[in-house]
Parts: sequence; structure tokens; C-alpha cells
Amino acid sequence: MEDAVTLSATLRRASPLTRHRALVILFAIRGLAKKGDMTLSLTSITTALEFSMAGRPVRFLFATGGHASVLRSHDRGGTWRIAYRVKGTSNDHMEGVPPSDKMVTMEDIARLLPSSESAKGQKWHLGTDCSATELKTQLSHVTALDSMVAVCGSNAFLAVSVDRGMSFLCVKEEDIHSCMKDEPSASCESWQIEGVAFLSEQLLMFYSKNSLFSIELIHHHHKQKQKQQQQQFGVVAFGRVRLVKRFAVPVGCLKTFSQNGKFMCELFVSTKGDLHYSSDGGQSFLTFPHKIGTIRAIEPLDIVLRRREVPQLPSVLLTHMQSAATEDTKSKKTGKYIYRAISRHDSVEEKDNGEQNMVNSGNWALTGAFPYCSENVHYRVFLVGGIGTSILPYDYTALFFIAATLNDSTGRIELLGSLAESVDYIPYIRSGAAEPTSIALCRRPGSKGCVFARSNASGVSLSSDMGRSWTTPTQAYTVAVVAMDGGEFVCCNRRNVVSNIHGGSREVYSIPADLRVPYLTDAAVML
Repeated sequence: MEDAVTLSATLRRASPLTRHRALVILFAIRGLAKKGDMTLSLTSITTALEFSMAGRPVRFLFATGGHASVLRSHDRGGTWRIAYRVKGTSNDHMEGVPPSDKMVTMEDIARLLPSSESAKGQKWHLGTDCSATELKTQLSHVTALDSMVAVCGSNAFLAVSVDRGMSFLCVKEEDIHSCMKDEPSASCESWQIEGVAFLSEQLLMFYSKNSLFSIELIHHHHKQKQKQQQQQFGVVAFGRVRLVKRFAVPVGCLKTFSQNGKFMCELFVSTKGDLHYSSDGGQSFLTFPHKIGTIRAIEPLDIVLRRREVPQLPSVLLTHMQSAATEDTKSKKTGKYIYRAISRHDSVEEKDNGEQNMVNSGNWALTGAFPYCSENVHYRVFLVGGIGTSILPYDYTALFFIAATLNDSTGRIELLGSLAESVDYIPYIRSGAAEPTSIALCRRPGSKGCVFARSNASGVSLSSDMGRSWTTPTQAYTVAVVAMDGGEFVCCNRRNVVSNIHGGSREVYSIPADLRVPYLTDAAVML
């Protein structure tokens, strides 16, 4: 019975395409069982349907917005409720600051649409008088891992939920201030947590300016028996805040991705001209130089693509990685600029406290850092979005290759290199450090490879040919685009509009005015 309930809940939150695909396979299994006079267990049927789904259905969609609010949707952005609101902030209605242009867009029209929440008569009495006072705390980022959610923002605000966003616990300001007070030119007004990501169930990473921090998460579980079923509720406490690494320049991006068979995620931190990678929780880093400015968003292709679909390592990088020369070769007149950078790796890394850390780099190639190999050159491919290449200062997206070669005698990494291909600029758009840019990718059933999505102030555009060409941007002032199952994307607009893109069609929803959230700032999915 438990399997049936789980399957039913999964199908309810899945995309229409995923549900259709599951039903077709269910009828096929039924016909095969009748023809072969077989009997399949419910567990076998649910397992087969689970692996047939076009992606893992999303449990919840979270968004952060004005009035220091966290919103949660259980139906892919169709309806919303307030999951959390920072205490001490105003709940009064305050109009969001509209963009400077005077164009009437689809988002303006969509704001007039009645929301399904309002149709159901769910009213939220969160204030009485109007106020235009500026809020003390602004939430800017949200992230999720398993059943955990974390949000961060101004005034060193950081809060975590371990029960799917039902309740949040804030980190004490003094705990974060004690680490940030030593930052250069730090003041109470400049204590901004600019990004957050879960490294594991026990560790949360966040950054401010050029410093990367971690905080321990201590879980306490309370069990309660009800109706002969055992329910488990989680409570979290915080350990100490630790400075992981201080970089020479400000951090542009912080991302973590799960590793197969490991409890700790792999960590990516980008700075101008470099991408830093760690698979041991920030104890040691591999630093890949590159020529594409500051990376603001990164997604590994191997998470979605099949092995045979992953692009091969370009020969322009392969030949230079195989040679012992480490000098930059872009001075050769090729008629086309090559976004390539190669450096020699030093296996001795100096920590921030002056101590030296021996990096056992020989094991890096055996981990998820380099899952592919071509002629003894280990590599990996990403979709990245950023700003400020050496050619043009505009926003861009690109296929980004990182590569490494090993010393045959010692087994340690000798050379680290990178190459950007299919670099596509977004004309006349240059996002600031605090302005939202995002990318996403997902597999669309029936198509080869996967579909890319990118968003910034100009809107959302898609690519179905591995980033070589993109559609014209639509839905200006999009703050985040996230991938869903069934080849769908959900786009959250600053103007309180949420749209679901599937194929050539779109479904547009508006955030209910009763929720008193004047604008959105970020979005994340919980799988």
C-alpha cells in the first residue's frame, strides 16, 4: 500500500508528459503480463514506472521575494503560499519598483489574471495599513537539497529548514558577524550573504564578497506514533561558522552537485578568471584558469546527458594538454579567438592560516571531477553563464571544458586547462554582480540530447542544439529559470509572474496579491 501511495503522489506532481509516458508503459506492462501469464508485484511495477519517467518529478518549488518572504508551491508554480517571513519586517503592502522602460509586456497583463489561490478563497491577512518604508532584511537566494531548504540575504541573514520548508531556524547574527568582522572594509550595512548551497546534510556553504564560509548543521529527530504509523520530524541546530577560504577577488558563483555513492557534494566556486573545484568539502581545491571573465552559473552536462551524447574534447585543447608547454598560445593568428587557458598544477596548496596542505591530486581523476578521458587527457563538460570575457563585456553562455593530465610516474596532476566553445553573447546586456542570471538544462523526451535555458534581465531563451543558437529572449526581468521533469522549465519573473514552458506552449500564473509579496528574487526546486 505504501508503494501505491508513493506512486500516486509522484504522478500527481509530475508533468503531463511524464504522466502520459508512465500510463503508456503501465498499459504495456499489463498487456505483457496477460500475454505471458505473469504476475508482477506492486513494487516491481512502481520501480519500472519510476525509471520510465522523463526526469524526477519536483516535490516543491520555492521562491524568495519582497517583504523578506519565502513562498512554496506544490503544483509547479500554479498556486503559492507563504512558507516563511522574517520576523521584524513589515507585512504592509508595498509596490515593487517597476523597470525603467514603459513597454507593456505579457507579464504586465498576467498580473491582472486571477490566481487559483484567490479563486479558492484562501485569504492571507498580513497587514492593514500601507507603508513605503524600506525593509531591514531582503532575501536574495534560496537553495534546496533533499528535504532541506536554505535562504540568505542582507544583514548577514541565513535561515535553514529541514522539514520541507514548514519551519525555519535563523542563524544568530553574532555567529556570522564574528567571522565577517575581520573582512576588509566590512561594516554592518555591507554584511550581505550573496550565495548559499548545501554541501551535505551536515554542512552548509555560503559566501560574502571574496570569502567562503561553512556552518555545521546538527540534526535532532523526534519520533511520534500516530495511527500505527511512525512519523519523523526534524529539528536542526547550528554548529560553528568557519572560514573555508579567502579568495583574492570576489566570488561570482557557488554551486554544489551530488556525487554518486558519496554523502558530500562536489563544490564549485568561481572567481574572475578561475573556476575552483573541491570534492572534499573545501579542504583542497583544483583551480582551472579560463578566458571567459566571471562565471555566474554552472551546470554539469553529465547529470542529464547520456555518455555517448557528451561532446568530445576539442582537438584545440587536447593537443595543447598533451604537450609539455604551458605558455599561452593565443598569440597565433588563427582568425578566431580561442577561449583557452592552460596552467601547471602545484600539488602543494597554502591555506589561509599559512600552513601547507599536500593535495593528493592523483585521486582527483578517479572521482567525478573528470568522468571522461580522451588520449590520457581527463575532462568534463559544463554549461556556463557569465559576464566579462576578454572580447566583450556582455552576458554570455558557453560550453565549458575542463581538462587535466597526470604524471605517469607519480600519478599526480601536471596540467590543468580549460576551453570555452559555442560562446554566445546576449547583446547589450551586462548584468551587475547583484543582478540575477541563471541557466538550466533538462532532457526533453523524444529529442536528442537536452534543452538549455538561460535567463537575465533581457528574458528567457532556449537552445536545442547544445548552445550553438538560441531563441529570441522573452519575459523580461526573469530572476530565475529552473528545470522540471518532462522537459519543462519554470521561469520566475520579478513582476510576480510565474510561467511554465513546455515545448512551444506556456502557462502563465500570477502570485496572489493577498500574499503581499511585491516582487520575486530567486527560485529553487526540491526533488
